[in-house]
Amino acid sequence: MNDYQFLAHLYIHFSYPSPLLLPLPRTQAAGLVTVAHNSGGPKADIVVPFQGAPTGILAATEEEYAQAFARIFAMNETKELTPFRISARASIDRFSDEVFLREISRLIGPFLGLKIFDRRESCAAEN
Repeated sequence: MNDYQFLAHLYIHFSYPSPLLLPLPRTQAAGLVTVAHNSGGPKADIVVPFQGAPTGILAATEEEYAQAFARIFAMNETKELTPFRISARASIDRFSDEVFLREISRLIGPFLGLKIFDRRESCAAEN
């Protein structure tokens, strides 16, 4: 899949509910325009606007998927698709190890008496 995603232009996610959401951020990182099922992770935090720009399109019914495809195929490459791809690529930093550690520390740290993880602090301490 890794090799082919760089040749593709569109990623279609039909699963409901989806047990494996890893391909969504990976295909966004590859710059694919994503049409994902309007449920679960895609709806909650993956295919959501990032800094005011879309990162994909959500659909649930056959008609919504057809409308999404028609919209994408009608988009101008330079004016609409390229900014779409750039936004999707930029948004994937939300799924980095650093963000995960920081957020899990923020959420459960107070209950366990843990300091909130901040990679910048640990990098500064190493230097």
